[in-house]
Amino acid sequence: MDYPSEWETMVTLKNGKRVDLRPEQAGDTEMLWRMFSTLSEKSVSNLVPPFTRERTERWTGNIDYDKVLTIVAVVEESKEQKDSWFCIAFVRCA
Repeated sequence: MDYPSEWETMVTLKNGKRVDLRPEQAGDTEMLWRMFSTLSEKSVSNLVPPFTRERTERWTGNIDYDKVLTIVAVVEESKEQKDSWFCIAFVRCA
């Protein structure tokens, strides 16, 4: 299955921040790793081990939308910053 762009949606939160809800893309590796690598030990303890960069790369390197649907929620922090989007949620459903 090709990238399901019809599943993308943009929502605006009460605080005015825009959140892009969409399926995971191959180019999301760095953004997802930045999010995961900043989680506290307590948060990481709730994830299925092992929790490594290599695992994140496998997720974004082998996307099969027919088998697994991974949704990311991406928020725009500042329109002035070039790299202003970052992942705030990651849901993987098999």
